[in-house]
Amino acid sequence: MQATIDIIGQVLYAKYKSSQLSKRELADRTGLALNTVTNAVSGKNLTLISMLKIMDALGINLSDLVSEAEKMGLQFPKPGEAPPTINTDKVKEMIDEGQSTLQVASRLGMKTEELEEVIEATKVTQGPQEVFEVV
Repeated sequence: MQATIDIIGQVLYAKYKSSQLSKRELADRTGLALNTVTNAVSGKNLTLISMLKIMDALGINLSDLVSEAEKMGLQFPKPGEAPPTINTDKVKEMIDEGQSTLQVASRLGMKTEELEEVIEATKVTQGPQEVFEVV
């Protein structure tokens, strides 16, 4: 379950960053405390109520959230599955489109160093598709 919350946090963070709203403005729009918003967009202490209020303030619904995760190359785990993976084909596609490692990491809600560490440290090959596990 934590893996799903982490993905939701990454998507909310990416949408928050692209919204160009300040955390204070997002807090005002949601009616949540600034500290709650700060934690939620960082993927910490993300509650269902906070998530839904932030999604509403950012103008996204659950379908949008899932679609955005897929666009970011993130895959939600099925119940009982291993942690989420980064779809390397999608990451490669984003880089081939001219996005920098910094831009790709940002879309994934990660720091560049974290993305590079994940790529180097946890490379796993599964058939024809190469996948990096996010730990």
